[in-house]
Amino acid sequence: MNITTMRWWIIFCASMFMLAILAVKGLLFKLWGIDQSHIAVLTLGCYLAISSYIGWLTYKLTTLSHKDPQYLQLRSHVQPCWLSSELLMGLGMIGTLIGFILMTGSALSSFNPADAGAAKMVIINTSGSISTAIITTLTGLASSLLVKIQMSNLGIALENDDEESF
Repeated sequence: MNITTMRWWIIFCASMFMLAILAVKGLLFKLWGIDQSHIAVLTLGCYLAISSYIGWLTYKLTTLSHKDPQYLQLRSHVQPCWLSSELLMGLGMIGTLIGFILMTGSALSSFNPADAGAAKMVIINTSGSISTAIITTLTGLASSLLVKIQMSNLGIALENDDEESF
């Protein structure tokens, strides 16, 4: 295993270790319950798929010869992987907006300032919607950053290979 693939493996294992800790502590199930849109779980699933693909791509691109036709074909997959990090960020932002829509739509439509019980329910509903917004934002940001780190690792290796081939 070359150094670039080893760095990807360390990044991937560290993220899996963090997910395992969250799962053992029961936080992934809480995530599912708190996130009313379930976009955070979708984002994590997309991150796992994208990260696995980046690992495979890293391995293949760093082991193939530059003259191999498969190398050139796989090299064209690098740019869409960069785009995937932006899509993960976008999923987080969509979840944020859904959280705000849930907060303003359902919570404030039934608000009666004269009824203390209704005001209490508005606060409870609002806090759940804010949790959705924050969790989806955090998941989108974290997964996007991890994908960017993996792609930077691959990009550095490809730049070094390009310089050596001239």
